[in-house]
Amino acid sequence: MANTSNTAAGRAAGSTAGAAASNMGPAAARRRGLNGGTGARGQDGGKGGRGRPLPQVRRRWRRRPGEAALAEIRTMQKSTELLISKAAISRLIREICQSSLGRKAGEDLRWTSPAIAAVHTAAEDYMTKIFESTNLLAIHAKHVTINHKGMQLAQKLCDE
Repeated sequence: MANTSNTAAGRAAGSTAGAAASNMGPAAARRRGLNGGTGARGQDGGKGGRGRPLPQVRRRWRRRPGEAALAEIRTMQKSTELLISKAAISRLIREICQSSLGRKAGEDLRWTSPAIAAVHTAAEDYMTKIFESTNLLAIHAKHVTINHKGMQLAQKLCDE
């Protein structure tokens, strides 16, 4: 006999969603929502009808990819403060001086605060210049992201 479930004769014979649910297993019926929400935990959260209806959870608003990064770039471009923390740059300056002069761990050079601030400002200015040049090189090469080779080329060009 032919399958008449989707023909006019089949619909007239009484083929409904309940009849379709009886032809498939319980997992498939749950996935399709044909069993009326009666499962291990029904629509009432497994309380047997004595619970309150579930509250509607509002979806959080989410930014598209790249939108947060662009907003962060705009705020950094507007600001004038230095981006690297003073403690981190101070540790780095002391470590570089110690290793370049060949001193031991206990023999530190003494730095004044304005001297560290001057080196900090110069280092951030240099890094910003290198990143800007690298970005221009990436745009020129029709790339979206900067890479190591572009940064090395930018360093060569900026030093000359």
